[in-house]
Amino acid sequence: MGRHLNDAMRYAAVAAITIAFQSYASAAQADSARAWDAFTHDFIEATFKAQPHFAVWAGRHEFDGKLPDWTADGLKQEVQRLHQARKRAATFHDNVLSEKQRFERDYVIATIDTELFWLETADWPARSPTYYGWGLDPQVYIAREYAPLAQRMQAYIAYAKALPGAVEQIRANLRTPMPRSYIRIGHIRAGGLAALYQNDVPAIFASVDDAELQARFRIANVAAIEAMKGLDAWFTQQESGATESFAFGSEMFAAMLRVAEQIDLPLPKLKEIAERDLERNLAAMKDACEKLAPGQAIETCVATVNADKMAGNPVENATAQLAGLRSFLVEKKLVSIPGQEEARVAESMPYERWNSAYIRIPGPFEKNLPSIYYISPPDPKWSKAEQEAYIPGKNDLLFTSAHEVWPGHFLQFQHSNRAGSTVGRLFVNYTVAEGSGVRRR
Repeated sequence: MGRHLNDAMRYAAVAAITIAFQSYASAAQADSARAWDAFTHDFIEATFKAQPHFAVWAGRHEFDGKLPDWTADGLKQEVQRLHQARKRAATFHDNVLSEKQRFERDYVIATIDTELFWLETADWPARSPTYYGWGLDPQVYIAREYAPLAQRMQAYIAYAKALPGAVEQIRANLRTPMPRSYIRIGHIRAGGLAALYQNDVPAIFASVDDAELQARFRIANVAAIEAMKGLDAWFTQQESGATESFAFGSEMFAAMLRVAEQIDLPLPKLKEIAERDLERNLAAMKDACEKLAPGQAIETCVATVNADKMAGNPVENATAQLAGLRSFLVEKKLVSIPGQEEARVAESMPYERWNSAYIRIPGPFEKNLPSIYYISPPDPKWSKAEQEAYIPGKNDLLFTSAHEVWPGHFLQFQHSNRAGSTVGRLFVNYTVAEGSGVRRR
């Protein structure tokens, strides 16, 4: 009897210890899960502070008008911040996180690794003007109707006042001599922005009936124009010593794929895959051309397709195409459409006409704002034949409309902006976005 009692007491003690341990483990896991959520919140807020243009794009307008700190010290601090955040993220182990949180942890680390690749390995702030392109873009203030025009004008004024300092930082960072193609990119951006400030922005804000605000705007905008013209002139000065050493190099390219895109394949293998896919597509094009223009060369077939243009201008034609594309998706039940957001079509602004077509989609913190699918007209300085050749054919425009809107980027971001994870809503992987055919640098 005593033996049985002792056994029962031991079993009870073991059970009590087990329950206590399980309760402790459960509490520790809950604490770690809460700590991870706090970490992601703090990481995002720190990222917004370091990259205010990213915050503004996402719809956090308390950051309006602010530009990043592109000084040498500012870039160094950003590198340190990212390394510290990565180290902290790696301390959250699988056993204390939910499946969603484990995915977020891996995604945050991949996002940080990508940023560090461009800052450290590629040394992009010193090598390429493209590093600064997104940060300098004022389109949110002049084209996105997230607030009354007067409020957006105030944001633009703050942005314009910050520009001269930013331009000095850019000039101090860029290492010379630069490749000729990089200088050309710098010209396109700087010259285009200077023209935007001078020719387009005043008209956009002209209807704001506030004399004091208009006076502040004129002073800030003149300084912005002068700063950007100065940067454009500085790029001109670099032309005489320009190099042709624009190549990224095989080692750097492989590192970019491995770090930024999680593609860890030997370049010869990747080349083999690409060539095989090219052959497949060329064969499909040959078959299609044989049906369209039997006996004709592929070049003749492509020219025939490109010459089949719609009457009217591409903006009107793309608008009509979007309605048909959406109806097709709904009728065929190809993909779900999660909301009623609108995609409009407009002619692109002159400073972005280096891109034939693109879409600007409001970030996840914006509500009930349309996306704008921009199409660039031909340069009026070109010959009539060149302008005619630049206007896309009917099928080319349809492909572009599908890529940018339905079922492309616009629909993709309808879904991603509704993701259950803030991390997932904010950080976009280039291969997943473009590779699927449907921001961040």
